[in-house]
Amino acid sequence: MKKILGILVISLLLITNANASCGDDIKGSWVYTNNKTYVEYTFTNYSSKWILMTAVGLWTASEQEVIREKIKVYVKPYGVESTRFYVGDLNLDVVKQGFRSCRYEDPSKVSNTNNSNNSLNKKSNNSSSNNWGRKKSNDSGSSLFGLLAAFLVVGGIAMMISKNSSSKTRSRSTPKTYTENYKETYPETDNSDSSEIMPKPEIQRRYKIIAKFYNNYKFIDYGKIKNKKIAQKQMEDIVNVVDKNLSEISAGTANTPYRMLIVGMVTFKLLSTNQIKKVHKDLGKMYELGQRLQFDDRLMNALRNILDDNAGIDY
Repeated sequence: MKKILGILVISLLLITNANASCGDDIKGSWVYTNNKTYVEYTFTNYSSKWILMTAVGLWTASEQEVIREKIKVYVKPYGVESTRFYVGDLNLDVVKQGFRSCRYEDPSKVSNTNNSNNSLNKKSNNSSSNNWGRKKSNDSGSSLFGLLAAFLVVGGIAMMISKNSSSKTRSRSTPKTYTENYKETYPETDNSDSSEIMPKPEIQRRYKIIAKFYNNYKFIDYGKIKNKKIAQKQMEDIVNVVDKNLSEISAGTANTPYRMLIVGMVTFKLLSTNQIKKVHKDLGKMYELGQRLQFDDRLMNALRNILDDNAGIDY
């Protein structure tokens, strides 16, 4: 019995170390922008590994959560990335610290896994168009479920054993970068985001928000000054509406690729295939223009995410 408990504790420590160490490899800072209506985070990777930022937010001085935003921002080895979110409707006087969560994840390996699964899903999609593109064969599904169940049981026992002897969360304050503190946090496991399954009604609600952007999209010449207001509004919506909601739906549905989520909107008859193709063609032109004129990194990252076709399916 002692041997079994020892193995479980060691396994827990290994898992904890693997998840927590990403915070030691990445540094961050945040600052208010746009007259204190947005917060912009910048992440700098000091390691040779890919790191996925999964959440950012703001705390009070006593570490009470003011806002938490789920994100999906990959920081390449020795790279720098940034993200931002809206805080114009918050009492910023109580905000004293920022926090964020991360985990090691190589996007190329995730894409390869998704493509492998999607090749199996194509046959299922022909017989059922409302299966969210994630149905697997019975054999592989039961095998994965068995492994997951075993892992959860072992992890649960180990957590109870070490509950009183290990710290679940670590935090560290960095020197003031601008006028505020930046604080890093490490949850129990960085995989907690993917375990929070988003309810179907919430997915449909967000689908309607995204579909409104597509259906009301204005096809304009982004190079003409007379279109500046429309262009600015659509560019902001690409980042703060489309990419934001797709990212959060993806995080709540086991990292479902954007393209499969967009196809889901067609399934629910919120969008037409023709409208998606027309909008994405225009967004492709915007992306090419952005490469020449060096558009904001947040916009370019959002466009890459939306136009990504790694799901291996067509509209």
